[in-house]
Amino acid sequence: MMQPFAASPNPAFGLQQVLGLLDGIAKAQGRDVPQIVEIQRLRFLPTGTYL
Repeated sequence: MMQPFAASPNPAFGLQQVLGLLDGIAKAQGRDVPQIVEIQRLRFLPTGTYL
């Protein structure tokens, strides 16, 4: 029996694994898309300058 997702000590880690798996499947099927936003660059913008 699987344990609930919330019971994991670090649920973000499990989510990253799932998203990585989905990315791999999308690439294998030729359905991957390039990243259009660089999140790290957005983090350095002043608060309220983008929506």
